Amino acid sequence: MYNLHDTVVNSAPREMSGAWTSTLYDYQRYLSIYKIIELHSRGKDYRVAFDYFDDIMIFNHSTNPTAVDFYQVKVSITGPWSMADIVRPESKNRPTSIISKMYHNISVFGAHANYITFITNSYFKFSLPSGELTSHTSKNICASTLDLTERKKIEEAVDADFPRAGGSFCDKVYFESCDLQPSGQSHTIQGKINDYFVSIGYEAGVPVKALTDSLFGEVSRKSGVENSCSDIVDFYNKRTICREWIQDLFLKATTYPMIKEYWSDIQDELKSAGYGAPEIADIKKMCFEYIIKRAGGEPLFNKYSDEVQSIINSHPNLFGKRDTYLKRTDKLSALLVGQADWNLADDQLLSVLIVHVVEDHHAKAANLWVGAIAESTGGAR
Repeated sequence: MYNLHDTVVNSAPREMSGAWTSTLYDYQRYLSIYKIIELHSRGKDYRVAFDYFDDIMIFNHSTNPTAVDFYQVKVSITGPWSMADIVRPESKNRPTSIISKMYHNISVFGAHANYITFITNSYFKFSLPSGELTSHTSKNICASTLDLTERKKIEEAVDADFPRAGGSFCDKVYFESCDLQPSGQSHTIQGKINDYFVSIGYEAGVPVKALTDSLFGEVSRKSGVENSCSDIVDFYNKRTICREWIQDLFLKATTYPMIKEYWSDIQDELKSAGYGAPEIADIKKMCFEYIIKRAGGEPLFNKYSDEVQSIINSHPNLFGKRDTYLKRTDKLSALLVGQADWNLADDQLLSVLIVHVVEDHHAKAANLWVGAIAESTGGAR
């Protein structure tokens, strides 16, 4: 029996990167980000794939998954979805209906397929055993809770396309109504990212718009791959985003408020070193631009970051306790002499080094604080 990795690589996806309208294209990407932020907020490991076997795939582990959830994304601007919409044949080619396309993932992944979910900006009008209908207050509906007539429609539509041994699979089928709407979706995501940072203690200063744009660009890039994947590493690189990548992105973004916190001292040092107000304003702006571009995963800025951080890590005693910020940047600059592909103006280089000096200072201050707490409590946790 194939493991989950084998199934991903050796099975042919039903469709990849289909033709989308601009509205659905944007909505699917923003909804992917919406789900990523939800997953990240829960603190569990995950990996999310885009436009491969379905619009969104969510694996329960980033490197050794044992289960995967599938999401079929649809936008409605005309009102709620009925069961007729879900089971109606849309194509002459099998699978013909929305529900059959969803079930196709169960037929391929078997026990590894955890849930198959139809997710939309609208809501559903399905019959319940009580005789009532689901409404806009029903956010996440399991098909097994619906009236028997509705469940039969689901099973009959699937049976028309797939030979099954019988038995119900409705406990694996979900219908989710998402708060994200096509209008103002970027602002909704910015709010969701901001809420996440507030929940972990960052009240202000995180560049949520830049993060939203970076995430949208990365999801779009991972969604636009039309060829298949040769192995699981190729699949991960081309099609997915994992928790570690998001965590690294968010950690880089938190330097933004750090610069604001320490800027008064840095500004005083720059003034003492002979920098004028316009130059200081430009350096501050370049610090923020570097943070944003690095957080967005731009290769050149990640190269700068990796090389500077490598020097800091290789020289743990490089900075003295009484060194000013500019004294520290001078020491880093001296060690960077001869580095290739660093075609930066002096002020641009200074802004990069200021960011790393602030990060290093902040990290060491945090470690001292943790150490003092541990000493005062006798090492108790």
